[in-house]
Amino acid sequence: MTNVRANLPKSVIVGGQRIRLDVSTSLEDWGQYNHDTKAITISHRALEKDSTLRTTLRHELMHAALSISGVSYCTGFQEEAVVRCMEEVFFPSWEKLHTKLTNTKKP
Repeated sequence: MTNVRANLPKSVIVGGQRIRLDVSTSLEDWGQYNHDTKAITISHRALEKDSTLRTTLRHELMHAALSISGVSYCTGFQEEAVVRCMEEVFFPSWEKLHTKLTNTKKP
């Protein structure tokens, strides 16, 4: 597996907008997305393990995507619940299916 920490870019494009990727030593959460500054800030603690960094980046990218698309601004929309659902329900299923499809031998 690729070392994500070594390959962490300075920014990423989400919905056609450049989102800066920052690392913080003072962030209490694992990560956060700020729509006003178009920045994802990752805690330095998340850099200790590639799998933690990957899931933190994916989580914050979902927040960015929902904000940029406008979905997170819908009345009564529970953004964190949707992001957690994707993390705990959708992505594990997708990853298992992706592994099966990738490992299937072609005739």
